Amino acid sequence: MPHGAAAEHAALKLSEARLRTIVASEPECVKTVDRDCRLLDMNPAGLAMVGADSIDQVRGVSLLELVVPEHHARFERTVRDCFAGETVLEQFEIISLDGTRRWMEQNAAPLYDPSTPGVVSEMVAVTREITERKRYEASMLEAVRTAEQASLAKTAFLANMSHEIRTPMNGMLGTLNALAHTALDAEQQGLVEVIQRSGQSLLRILNDILDVSRIESGHVPIDALPVRLSDLVHDVVEQFRHVAVEQGVSLSVTHCTDSTGTRLGDPTRIAQILRNLVSNALKFTPEGAVRLEVCACSAGSSLVEFVVTDTGIGMTDAQLGRVFDRFVQADETASRRYGGTGLGLAIVRSLATRMGGTVTATSGVGEGSTFVVRLPLPAVAATTPSSSTSPCEPDGEAAGATQPLRVLLVDDNELNRQVVAHMLPAHRYALTLCASGAEALEQALRARYDVVLMDIHMPDMDGIETLRRLRTEEARAGRAATPAVAYTASVTNDEVARYAAHGFQGCIAKPVEPARLAETLRRFTAG
Repeated sequence: MPHGAAAEHAALKLSEARLRTIVASEPECVKTVDRDCRLLDMNPAGLAMVGADSIDQVRGVSLLELVVPEHHARFERTVRDCFAGETVLEQFEIISLDGTRRWMEQNAAPLYDPSTPGVVSEMVAVTREITERKRYEASMLEAVRTAEQASLAKTAFLANMSHEIRTPMNGMLGTLNALAHTALDAEQQGLVEVIQRSGQSLLRILNDILDVSRIESGHVPIDALPVRLSDLVHDVVEQFRHVAVEQGVSLSVTHCTDSTGTRLGDPTRIAQILRNLVSNALKFTPEGAVRLEVCACSAGSSLVEFVVTDTGIGMTDAQLGRVFDRFVQADETASRRYGGTGLGLAIVRSLATRMGGTVTATSGVGEGSTFVVRLPLPAVAATTPSSSTSPCEPDGEAAGATQPLRVLLVDDNELNRQVVAHMLPAHRYALTLCASGAEALEQALRARYDVVLMDIHMPDMDGIETLRRLRTEEARAGRAATPAVAYTASVTNDEVARYAAHGFQGCIAKPVEPARLAETLRRFTAG
């Protein structure tokens, strides 16, 4: 053999030996497979994975005998794709010779025949065991499923609790409202007001808990509607005017010029943020002043800044650091001294974040506190009436100056029916009361109504089924659909969306305030 050829042959032998050593010492399985899925060769790590003592034990064996039957198709596809010239990453499960199930991840590539260009002679694959990873992934998926089920259970629980608590509260607050408009002496009037304030406090606690749950689950939609900030802020402050007067605290509002026009935002959520901040400021300000300032961050800027400043008791740095945490108040005695759930500021932060804004706070013990909320609210032309106007009883034209608005109220609770009847003056509303879905269906088909207030949770036939049957009968008779509003204590976002999907044009939460009820009915005019 010529000297040059001998040297080349020796180099080739050395290269082969080096490659065999690398493959033999590789901790992952290295194997070659023919186009019929038969094993041609496998390194020691691979033999250990399949439970074989030597290559002779498995050489020529179809790997489909090791792969679990449900993964045969994917393994055959991998081999087919490799022999078509593709590189493939695939996962599959095998049952080794000792009966152990193992998950494998395989990188497979074509090995071309050097004597026949373009022809793939074998598939070369590097395979690693991923059984532990798969177990971890399965445990994580199970944890996610468990968390989702827990979240659904929590949502269902809150919806049920909301209904069970709101229903008697509707009767209590509605009756108190009716009682407050009767002939009472000063002492009796004062007692009624105390009960009303207590009931409203309980309702706020319930609403805070429901709001936190909805916000955390991402079920709070953010609207983009034209809103006059000056009107919205005025309405918010006026809601707390009597509280400030009773405490002897000055409550004021300051507007910059750029903040008085119409902006695009969610009036309901902006008002909720400001109510929580003003309420919190008044709660911790036994004397002095609370001021709300509204200003555009710069001329022509879409960023609007709401600043609530008080001269109250203030907070330490440690208290300030946790003031936006859920169920946390400034100190352990705060809830006993001032009441509340410790959720209001957590809701403020969550809503501000959802709206693409921020909230910050500064404070000092005995020096009061300042909360700053910055929200992106683009300026718009004020061509649409503000969505932030105060709820009020409709005027004669809106309610139908020529005839009262015809209202059909459906509620299986007698006290709730009486409460609504007291809220709707006869000269503005022609009210018909029904105690069941079946009775309401019969009545709605016998006479014409401008709107139906439908309780959702009723025995025998619930509100959704009642409306479905009403729509069917109206369509059969060629009648126009009667507008319907859900009147219910179950008012989570998912539930309200479900009502809308079933044809309800609105939703009123129990316990309802007279102004809120009138505001809703104002949308429907007598025909």
